[in-house]
Amino acid sequence: MQELLKLIKNSDELPYDLALEAINDIQNSGFSNYRKAAEKILSGAGELLPDNYLRLFIMADITDAEARAAMNRQKRIIEDARFLLPAMLRLTNVKDTKNLEYILGLIRSCCHDFPIITQAVHKKRGHREAVQNLTSMISNLEELVNYLDQNESFVDFDFESQMEFDAGKKVSYSEFVTEVQHMRLAAQYVIFADEIGERE
Repeated sequence: MQELLKLIKNSDELPYDLALEAINDIQNSGFSNYRKAAEKILSGAGELLPDNYLRLFIMADITDAEARAAMNRQKRIIEDARFLLPAMLRLTNVKDTKNLEYILGLIRSCCHDFPIITQAVHKKRGHREAVQNLTSMISNLEELVNYLDQNESFVDFDFESQMEFDAGKKVSYSEFVTEVQHMRLAAQYVIFADEIGERE
């Protein structure tokens, strides 16, 4: 994470290996045993298979050809992530590895939930509605950030006081705005990753 944080601040492009590591961390770092097993079955599968394919592949619920197709899609995602992740993460003003892990976790959560929706019984309609909803969400979050910025001086003190009263901890107005921006960027990444994954 420290190396990734350093490159994000000083480079517009990630090395392939580091982008691969970041994507795997985004998807789920808890699948290391599955990755080792998959690699023994098919070269490259341990590194390149998305986490939702690992168990299926190990249990022989998908063919080698299907696994290779998923690996090829993942390669395209990683190539684009080499340029996309530095730009996205700089926009969130990442300051330390803890903050970086949190943002990558947000992206991972969105990436995990989105395919589940798109694989529902009414896949095409569900997929289309999911993309439309995410696009609408991004637009609404952008509008919200603008309103929050414009009205900060009017509501920041009361917001922080109310948060401390309700939650029992201090949450600054600027921290809240940053969280909204993180969610918008996570949603944008999910749509981007889905578009790349749909190319055959």
